[in-house]
Amino acid sequence: MALSKGQRPASKGTHVVYFLRLRSGALYIGASEDLEQRMDDHASGQACRTTQLDPPAAFLRVEVFSTFSEARTREAQLKRWSRAKKEALVRGDAERLRMLSRSRDGRSAVSSVPSLTPVAGDDGAERTEFPHDVPPRPRCD
Repeated sequence: MALSKGQRPASKGTHVVYFLRLRSGALYIGASEDLEQRMDDHASGQACRTTQLDPPAAFLRVEVFSTFSEARTREAQLKRWSRAKKEALVRGDAERLRMLSRSRDGRSAVSSVPSLTPVAGDDGAERTEFPHDVPPRPRCD
């Protein structure tokens, strides 16, 4: 995966959750405090076993947070989502995301659907702001 520096947000000290498309087509979700270094680690096979065995093919999405704790909370939330729900988020398909967020007994679980409100970051790039209401799970890297 070759991302030019212009394709990546400034990252040192920025707390992010990111999505990668792996060569197999699978999605990879991670959190980092130094996105540029983490992308270099993924590209070289040093980041984790998953991307060592199934290298990244594309950088899909990044969400920026005030603290690393918030980023880890969001990462844990996203990792519990179905693949279909993650794909809807990556595509920005709010209607499909709401549909997939309904509870299994048919009642709406709309309160668990993140707001897809675009916000401008410090660098002027548009990002999406999300609620952070899920407790973090222990990291197993």
